[in-house]
Amino acid sequence: MKIIGVCLITILTILISGIGFIFYTEGADAFSFNTVKIQENQQIQGDDIQNIYISSGSTDVELVKHSGNEIDIELDGEVSEKMKDAFDLKVSETNRTLEVELDRLMRPSFTVFAINKGTKLTIKIPSNMYQDIIVESSSGDIYVNGITSDKVDLQAKSGDITIKNSFAQTAFLKANSGDITGSDLLTVDAKTTSGDISLSTKENSFTLQFKSNSGEGEINVPGFLFEKKEEDLIVGKLGDGEYSMSIRTNSGDFLLN
Repeated sequence: MKIIGVCLITILTILISGIGFIFYTEGADAFSFNTVKIQENQQIQGDDIQNIYISSGSTDVELVKHSGNEIDIELDGEVSEKMKDAFDLKVSETNRTLEVELDRLMRPSFTVFAINKGTKLTIKIPSNMYQDIIVESSSGDIYVNGITSDKVDLQAKSGDITIKNSFAQTAFLKANSGDITGSDLLTVDAKTTSGDISLSTKENSFTLQFKSNSGEGEINVPGFLFEKKEEDLIVGKLGDGEYSMSIRTNSGDFLLN
C-alpha cells in the first residue's frame, strides 16, 4: 500500500507540474473551449486549366463543378482560437496546371483542447474536360461530384473517398483507412487497406478482377459472366470487356451494382 501511495503522489505531482507549465507558457487560452470561424477565398480564371492538383493535410476536400468560368477555392470551418492561424492555403497556376495546397502549420505550443469542427476545402471548377485531376489527403475525406476528366487520381490516407456523377476514362482510387464509393467510372483501379469498396456502373462491357485478404465480393450486375468466383476472389467480365476494373482490399468488402 505504501508503494501504491508513493506512485499516486508521483503521478499527481507530474500532472500538476505539467498543467502549471502549460499555463505558464501558453496562458489560459490553452485550456479554452472557445472557437472561431475561419474563412479564406481565392479565385482564378479556369478557361485555360487542364490539370488540377490538390493536396490537403487534415481537412476534408470537396471538388465540384459549377456554372461559372472561374475556379473558386474556399477554406472554411470552426477551430480553436489557438488554431486560427494554423492553416496555410497556397494556390498557384503553372503551365495550365492549377495547384492547391493546404498545409497545417506546426508550431511549438500546447493546446489542451484543440478543436477542429469540420474544416473543409472546397474547389468549384467549370464544367470543362480536364486531362488530369489529382487529390491527396492525409487525414480527411475526399468528395468529388460532377467532374469530367481523362484521368482521376484520388488518395486518402485516413478518410473516405466518394466520386459520383463524374466521367473519367481512368480512375485510380486508394484509401488506407477508409471506404471508397464511386459511380459511372470506366477503367478503375481501386485499393483499400482497411475499408470497403462500393461501385455502381452503367457500362455493359468491362472485365473485373477482385482480390481480398479478408473480405468478400458481391456482384449484382445482370449478364456478368463469372470465370472465378470465391469468397475473396472474383474474376469475370460483362460483354466484350472494353474497360477494366481492378479491385484490391486487405480487410474490406467489395460491392458492384
